[in-house]
Amino acid sequence: MKPPYLISLKRFCLVLCLPLLSLSPLWAQLPALQLKGQVIYTAGANARPEAYLWIRIAGDTLGQARLASMKGRYQLIQAANVVHEVAVEDFKLADLFAGYRDDGLVVKWQLPRFDTPATLFVAVKDEKTGLQTAVSVPVQYGRLRFRDTVFVADAKGLPLIRAFVRTGESFQLKGSKEALWVRYFKHSFAQAAPPMDLKGEKTSPTLQPDSTFQIRGESLLSWQEQGLYLIQKDTNDIYGGIGLRVEKQPFPQIARRKEEAIAPLVYVSTSKEMEQLQAAPELKPALDRYWLKMFNGDTQKAATVIRLYYRQLKEANMMFTNYKEGWKTDQGMIYLIFGPPHQISAGQDIEQWAYTNKNSFSKITFTFKRQNNPFTDQHYVLVRYLEYEPIWYTAIEQWRYGYVLKELQ
Repeated sequence: MKPPYLISLKRFCLVLCLPLLSLSPLWAQLPALQLKGQVIYTAGANARPEAYLWIRIAGDTLGQARLASMKGRYQLIQAANVVHEVAVEDFKLADLFAGYRDDGLVVKWQLPRFDTPATLFVAVKDEKTGLQTAVSVPVQYGRLRFRDTVFVADAKGLPLIRAFVRTGESFQLKGSKEALWVRYFKHSFAQAAPPMDLKGEKTSPTLQPDSTFQIRGESLLSWQEQGLYLIQKDTNDIYGGIGLRVEKQPFPQIARRKEEAIAPLVYVSTSKEMEQLQAAPELKPALDRYWLKMFNGDTQKAATVIRLYYRQLKEANMMFTNYKEGWKTDQGMIYLIFGPPHQISAGQDIEQWAYTNKNSFSKITFTFKRQNNPFTDQHYVLVRYLEYEPIWYTAIEQWRYGYVLKELQ
């Protein structure tokens, strides 16, 4: 039986007519430099917006002094035009330190005001390791919404800059002391479709909340029920609310529970393999059989690939969780299978990831377009093409045969 996310290599060729083998391997070196951003009006609608940037190196715990070895620059983009730009020499990250978050550092700075929405594009390089990356963040100008002036913060008031909290984790809604409405959804969202599936994202039917309740802003909160929460001041404001997922510990790491451990394997598994895993009465023996069969009993290779795959799942969850778990998003899927992109570029409401192979000079680009979403401003959807089919098949083959390990040696 054909794997649901593995497609025949024979049906399509690449648009660029590159030799298929020249695209392998694609993986970037790990660890990776990671960025997440958020722009909010912390001082009210009449003030200048503040940009918050979370900086982390996967697998490392950064101290404030590390900012001295990092260089950054940023642009504000409207349509195809750069309307504001700050170069490296004028963007001193060490002077912008705001706090610590999730083994990383948070910096903040003020942005100029404009009349129409824009995209903030920030690039950072760590001179100590040579790692570099970039991120794009939507900036609302003009008519402000609830989610532009109210934000999820930790107990000390520092923005979380992520769309999830763990069960029992304390947080607050800063920017409003009024009574707010909360809708709770227990719905489980589907994982991303493969990049050659032109049907794209599987849209869920109109969601009905499983419960509704009220909270008061700027009060310390802690929720125990896993799922998606939509926080609103006005329930008629379709695109202004704040979506927040509550996940069980040890999220973003995958838990050793059956559903959480098996479901993310869908990208590298056949339909039959997934059925066998889901029907297995015990999790550990079933997973052991799955991985050992894939690697012909090579326990060392199986163990190494398992650690790498689940590490990537953790990073995808950390980076891309929005209204659904990060590994289920389009960006999370590409990050998980192909690794951190070698190059990131952006325009207004669009982000492109490029993967290159230095040996063959080949290049693959994935384009993500931002779409309106009731729960988040960070909903990026992959532009899908049939021509991705052989690329996807080759990338999955690297996982199933352990070729990804060669790139990390």
